[in-house]
Amino acid sequence: MSGIRSRYLLASLLWCLTSLAVKPFFPYLDFGVFYSTAIERILGGSPLDIYSFVAYPPGSSLALPVTNPPLYFFFLAPWYALGQWAGISDFHNSIGFSLGQAWMLVATLPFDLLLCREALRCVEEHAGKLPEPRRLIFYLCLLFTPLLWLSSVRFGHNEAMMILMVLLALRQGETGHPVASGLLWGLALGLKTTAIVPALAYFGWGMGRCRRRSMGITGGIAALTFLLPLLPYLLLRREQVLYALVGFEKLRPVGGYVLWKIGSFPDSLIQASSVLILVGSAGLGLFLARRSTPRFFEAGGAHALVLGQVFLLLLGKALFVWYGVALAFFVHLAFPEGNGGRGSVPLRTLVAAIFLWLLQAGPWIGAEVNSWIRIRSALWVLLMLAIGFAAVRGMLKAKDPGVRVTQPGIA
Repeated sequence: MSGIRSRYLLASLLWCLTSLAVKPFFPYLDFGVFYSTAIERILGGSPLDIYSFVAYPPGSSLALPVTNPPLYFFFLAPWYALGQWAGISDFHNSIGFSLGQAWMLVATLPFDLLLCREALRCVEEHAGKLPEPRRLIFYLCLLFTPLLWLSSVRFGHNEAMMILMVLLALRQGETGHPVASGLLWGLALGLKTTAIVPALAYFGWGMGRCRRRSMGITGGIAALTFLLPLLPYLLLRREQVLYALVGFEKLRPVGGYVLWKIGSFPDSLIQASSVLILVGSAGLGLFLARRSTPRFFEAGGAHALVLGQVFLLLLGKALFVWYGVALAFFVHLAFPEGNGGRGSVPLRTLVAAIFLWLLQAGPWIGAEVNSWIRIRSALWVLLMLAIGFAAVRGMLKAKDPGVRVTQPGIA
């Protein structure tokens, strides 16, 4: 047993050391320009001014604000201050070399490991314990998913932390702890507002009979946890925070390889994409609410999580390469391929995760459109439709108690 455990520790240590070794050579402007400015305003005694900062890209008059809720910056501030005290001063570097951004990675890398552990636990608590070495292979497929490295290390974003909070919130809800579940949902939303997509699916399912009371408690605690840190900004800096968290998304131009570049679409439809994503996610939850199964995953919840991310990535106006990391993890949960042999690789989910990376990889293309971009955008749409079709099949099968579907559930 100790030898098996050491393999997990070795793989995790390799991930962390490799990430810390290469990160100084890959600083990114999101932290260098936006995050570091927000944190320094907190440390400088002006926390209410983090949304007053905007940047303008070359040749554009669109003001780019800090688009994260404030909770994440307050979490990073003490570690940032410790780095400053130690003499690190290159946090703002966006090109070249930045020891400061590698320093900040020390505070966030443990969440990547915890996410992989929680995802593995999710699968095993429903499909049964995976035999070694298949269990280790599954863990490695999660840990070394290219999108996790891009999101957490290369670009310094916090999707992994948000996904971890979502999985923990689901587990607490499934085990009858609505208060803890609500707290974790609120933290997930406070880290990344895109957590609203899985939240709507889950809370929609909670509208079913015999679940409304506990779901009301969970929803109330989640709203309180999310809104309390925002309250000073809503009272004293309302215009700034509403532009950062809501208004900017309405003005954001189409970018990346997206559905909207395949052909000509009415501008009103493109502008309504965010609403369509939210309505679709809520609709998934309400569809599951008709089922009498007492647990979210038993009702097909893992497939609903996948479909929610498909809506987000299919209808989103602008997609960056790291946006697919949540879908990569949810696909592993919904399709763990539990019937494989001892040393088998979860091939389908691994291939899906790789294509989620490859089809959005490369330099940011903004609003540019040409034949090659249209082809890649079409391939992206086909990938989303294929994953969505598989998820719909899994969700429909889950409604029949007599059909055994390999999917995760949290006991």
